[in-house]
Amino acid sequence: MDTLFRSAAGAYGRRVAAVVITGNLDDGTVGLGAVRARGGAAVVQDPDEALHRGMPGSALTVVGADHVVPLDRISATVVELATSPPPGTEPPVPNRLDKEADIAEMDFDALEDDDRPGTPSGYSCPGCHGSLFEIQEAEVVRYRCRVGHAYGVESLLAHQGDAVESALWTAMMALKERAVLSRRMADRLRARGGDVSADRFTDQANEADLRARVILEVLRNLGLAAGQEAERAVETREARLLEQAGD
Repeated sequence: MDTLFRSAAGAYGRRVAAVVITGNLDDGTVGLGAVRARGGAAVVQDPDEALHRGMPGSALTVVGADHVVPLDRISATVVELATSPPPGTEPPVPNRLDKEADIAEMDFDALEDDDRPGTPSGYSCPGCHGSLFEIQEAEVVRYRCRVGHAYGVESLLAHQGDAVESALWTAMMALKERAVLSRRMADRLRARGGDVSADRFTDQANEADLRARVILEVLRNLGLAAGQEAERAVETREARLLEQAGD
């Protein structure tokens, strides 16, 4: 949404009407600020009647709005704006806004240009794992990587959380595969009379299972649904691995 609002603001200036309604996190806040900076109209749903007040509340707190209306008045407000002459004069397009729009559109020259908005943050992008640049605009702090992924603070935290959960799933599945493979090797060695080596592989399997259980407990603590999904995934994956081992 931020990218859409910024691109529209750069192209159409005060003829843009941007709308932010119910939703979590802070998506839309930065883009709404760009629309207002170019003379466009910002319409925000009243947070007090929104199902989720995160997005409209963030927009109002950080950049403000020209119209704060209940959900059932938004369409009428947009029609009124669309059929009325845009007020005032149109401020020029900031160079930064143009450059960020080019980056978002994967323009090669913009991507290769080392002179980019913001300063290195020390954080990595959850989308591509590249470096994130921190951009400070008045009270707004946001982040953008070299290839155009962009985040507000709340959005970045949410994406980081998803990345952590994904890494935990990957680690748990790798450990279950290690356990199944180690037991398979142990069975083969015992069949050949190599009990000592077989015991070593059995120990490796047990250790892998123990570590996988620790990670599974962490996934359970992320929420009941995540825990149940994790258990079903483990059971399904383990059954497939055992079936493959039997073949």
